Amino acid sequence: MHEHDGIIGDPTHDAAYWDHQTLNNDCAVVAQMSIINEYRDTPISETQAVFDAASHGWLGPDGTQPQDVGKLFDLYDIPYHVEQHASVNQLASELDQGHHVIVGVNHSDLWYPGPVTHLYDSLGLTHTDHAICVTGINDKDPAHPMVIINDSGVPDGAAKEYPLDQFMEAWHGSDFTYVATSDPSPGFHGLNFNLSDFLGIGLVASAVTFVDNLVENANWDQILQQV
Repeated sequence: MHEHDGIIGDPTHDAAYWDHQTLNNDCAVVAQMSIINEYRDTPISETQAVFDAASHGWLGPDGTQPQDVGKLFDLYDIPYHVEQHASVNQLASELDQGHHVIVGVNHSDLWYPGPVTHLYDSLGLTHTDHAICVTGINDKDPAHPMVIINDSGVPDGAAKEYPLDQFMEAWHGSDFTYVATSDPSPGFHGLNFNLSDFLGIGLVASAVTFVDNLVENANWDQILQQV
């Protein structure tokens, strides 16, 4: 067991399973593939994952439909569950248990933050169009927690960190829904993190207020349709 180092989850270990997607519509497939490989002695490739998804109807020209995110887990006998209207605290709890999490986001909020993107968000003109793995939360500075992700859509996407409020704005279009494995992978290190410390930080309350003030969220049925 490691001493408390302010990190929930095991993002350094998970970063070794990150891959840069080679297609423009398979982010959800690559996200699932990277997690599947944490449970297998023999990894599957992007080519294999794309074949599996496409042959079962889980990947089409417009990407993966929201109801099909997780179906690759079924194929490889990895139990999972879906949570809607979730909170940061729930994400933290999943990570603390060694579960692996996929969320739908609006990529512009992560890749191109700024006044224009924020204005589009406030007007409800953005939508969820990308899938990422949430691998950790960095609470070393409790006043400015960071969310750590594996993002297949960028070449430096392993263990990227984003401020909590920026992540929340990217995530809100999917109605704060996530898909998570129900069991830890064999490589989970079981980090000794005092989750109650994180759940009690003042910024979580601020984040809840931030979320409450966001515009009406898109329905989960619309997630990833253009991924």
